[in-house]
Amino acid sequence: MPSTTNARRFLDAFAAIEEHLARRQGQRSRGDDWVEFTRLVEASDELTDPDRRRLREAARLRNAIAHKPYRDGDAIADPRMDIVVQVERIQANLEKPPIAMEVLAAEPPRVFVLTDTLIDFAELVRAPHHFSQAPVRTEAGYRLVTTNAVARWYVDALEHKGGAVHDPELAEVMGFAEDADKVKFLSRRATAVQAIRLLTGEAGEAAPPAAIIFTMTGRQDESALGIATQADLGVLYRALDRAS
Repeated sequence: MPSTTNARRFLDAFAAIEEHLARRQGQRSRGDDWVEFTRLVEASDELTDPDRRRLREAARLRNAIAHKPYRDGDAIADPRMDIVVQVERIQANLEKPPIAMEVLAAEPPRVFVLTDTLIDFAELVRAPHHFSQAPVRTEAGYRLVTTNAVARWYVDALEHKGGAVHDPELAEVMGFAEDADKVKFLSRRATAVQAIRLLTGEAGEAAPPAAIIFTMTGRQDESALGIATQADLGVLYRALDRAS
């Protein structure tokens, strides 16, 4: 019957999630190291904050089902289909997480050097690209040139040079970068969840980066293989909403 199917699917998906989180965190391998489900959820770096909330709600529903009487082996408390699908989706994303670069169809970005000029960067800012940031290769790795830094540079020129502006090298423009212009690095196999957590600040950063640069192993001395910005969050979240 549909009610039995819904309850069974929900409980099976919930149990699979719990087992996955416990295994990844090295918990419950012995009988004396049991950790409650909500603590597994909070400790996981494989979940977005919205999915953490969904799993906390699912835990309350699981407890309700477990403590309700059964009739002929069927659970009387029956989850709605959308709740079942939601928990199955989280299970699928944990077991086979979407890869951020694949989701974004990311290609190697144009990489500038410090001696390139503002006009060079402006080519990406103008149509048809409409980019607001780009990576710049330095001796230490990469930094980010952003339209925010350009705006701060221009305001400084208005204040101190009477509005007379020139075509500066990017090294000069990037002297006006702030914390919000920072860049972080992930490997090319990083998941969509890892990218979301970085871009939203869920990963514990004091301030989310303006962009993520993907390299082979996540080292900043490697070639830039792709880039993700906060404008890409919608695409990354939609990848997690795939059908299970």
